[in-house]
Amino acid sequence: MLPIVLATGQNRLDFLKVTNFKFACPSNVGIDHISKDNDKQGYGSLSIRDMLLVLALISPLSFAEAAERTSEYNVKAAYLYQIPKFINWPLEYLEEGDPLHLCILGDDPFRGALQKIHLRQVQGRELHVQYIKKVKNAFKCHILYLSSDFAEQKVLDQYHRISDQHILTIGESGRFARDGGIIALTLRNDRVALEVNLKAAEDAQIKVSSNLLEIASRVYNQKGQ
Repeated sequence: MLPIVLATGQNRLDFLKVTNFKFACPSNVGIDHISKDNDKQGYGSLSIRDMLLVLALISPLSFAEAAERTSEYNVKAAYLYQIPKFINWPLEYLEEGDPLHLCILGDDPFRGALQKIHLRQVQGRELHVQYIKKVKNAFKCHILYLSSDFAEQKVLDQYHRISDQHILTIGESGRFARDGGIIALTLRNDRVALEVNLKAAEDAQIKVSSNLLEIASRVYNQKGQ
């Protein structure tokens, strides 16, 4: 049985290339980059053409598709494709060759963008995108993304059961990671910001690469802090 290996090298470079810039695109959506000490922000700006070239480095979307559909949820789709490369699940949880199941809980805000990453390879495993409506259907998922329309508290109320299943939870609200979700992708000041709760990850026996923590705008060490 093989774990998902923490991403290094080119994966890290590709991810950091896009997180180091504010996108100059029609929807004015970008990604926060926070330096190692989390005290300084480094923002640049790109032309639309250059931004799309950078986006193409981390997203399976084609250049033409990116030009047509660059938005908050295209950026988040790129994150969902990259994040698993920086995550290590327990050795006994994934058999060699097992796919990774990415489940979207609630309505689909991506409007088809995730179909571009469905069945893509992530650390030698296929990424399977699924759509579910109820928390009870989430326990065969490796990654659980909560749409903004879904009441996050319903997931947090089952914190221990979800942690026992080693599920990587990802939400959208500014309080999700603070209150016990593992990762939050929030929209702040027209930028997509990544937050991580290390205590929640530890409870789920999920290891988050330090390379991912480098680009996090906030890192919580326990629930509520």
